[in-house]
Amino acid sequence: MLLKVPDYKDFWWDTAPPEERNRVILQEQLISVLLYAKDQVPFYREHYRGVSRSTIQSLSSLEEYADVIPPVTKVHLATNHPRAFMPPEDDAERDRHRGSYWRFGTGGTTGKPSLVIHSMGDWRAMTLHANRGIEFDFHKDPTLAGRFDFNRQGVVEDEFKCLNTPLNGARIFGAYNADHVTNNIYATMLTALGCDFYWRTSTRSSVADNYELMRDFKVNGVLAPPEDPSNRQTKGTTLDEFLRMDSRNGNGWRMSNRLNKDFRFVFWSSMPISQGLLEHLGQDRQIPYIKGHFGSTEVCPTACTCSRHPREFHLGFGPSLVLAKRLDLKGLAAPDELGFLLVSKLGSTTARGENTRPGGMFFLNYMTGDGARLSRDGEPCACGRNTSRVYGMERIKFHQGKAMHGCQAN
Repeated sequence: MLLKVPDYKDFWWDTAPPEERNRVILQEQLISVLLYAKDQVPFYREHYRGVSRSTIQSLSSLEEYADVIPPVTKVHLATNHPRAFMPPEDDAERDRHRGSYWRFGTGGTTGKPSLVIHSMGDWRAMTLHANRGIEFDFHKDPTLAGRFDFNRQGVVEDEFKCLNTPLNGARIFGAYNADHVTNNIYATMLTALGCDFYWRTSTRSSVADNYELMRDFKVNGVLAPPEDPSNRQTKGTTLDEFLRMDSRNGNGWRMSNRLNKDFRFVFWSSMPISQGLLEHLGQDRQIPYIKGHFGSTEVCPTACTCSRHPREFHLGFGPSLVLAKRLDLKGLAAPDELGFLLVSKLGSTTARGENTRPGGMFFLNYMTGDGARLSRDGEPCACGRNTSRVYGMERIKFHQGKAMHGCQAN
């Protein structure tokens, strides 16, 4: 089932009139994926028993989709086998020896981790979408002009990318735990953009071990969780831990002094980053490119930062959709109102570059339990995008929301 939508690497998703973008999402993605799930995916055949095909076909807005289509919660994920969320033919066509699927466990920050399965087509679409957020910066964001010397007009014939970026030849160290989904998706993304990506040797490697690896590899960029004031970080070695390693007296931040004077790229994902750390990296250390992505294991990257809003995330659209439900669950949250995030996986991409329905496990109106605010859609940003921004996240701290929707807060 091919989808009549622009390529997921197309900047149209970032700049189209919101009314037109929402129409395409609803008419060309959501309705067809919902009908397929109702007919073919075991969990949704039961979950949508009270929703007729005509009701799905007559959906007129994303607001109506969020209200009419029953949400999926962490309880559903925890109490059903992963295959219940997959069409039977997908499972039958799985080739165990060729890696047709990527398998991951959710983080389980407030409860028991659950298995998540993506198809290779899902992974390809996620990569195209996430790389678009990076490519957009270098080719549309005026504040980055002049910071890098690169061929802005270069065209590369490749299924993953269409534009050159200054990341060609960069050497990036992945400091998230070796089995963490963030290292996996960034390894695919950054390799597709011409980087060399270096993995930490194991989940148990110490901060000092990882620091020495970064020095040995002579990296000029790092992917790491930003910081952990609680000292309970389980995702990997944090940026502030690296900064302390690089400070001779054990106090203050001196990242690029001993590590690498040509340190130019910092990537982080899904967690809030403090204003103090951002100012140190950008102003004190003069690192020209600092990029964050937001997402969940179930749907992976769904939004990214820009130079004008380095602590907020522009929605990306394409293979995914993010909405915010009111805390009382009665309708969508108003712009800038705290709500529960709903994520949906809407598309994947074949090896031939054709956009098609999702593969692996289907997640539609999936309630992550995360709280956040969305800015008003369609307001132009100085970076060139006009999409809503996700901000004010209350993730691991948002225990009430996690518990209400099935993640057991212990």
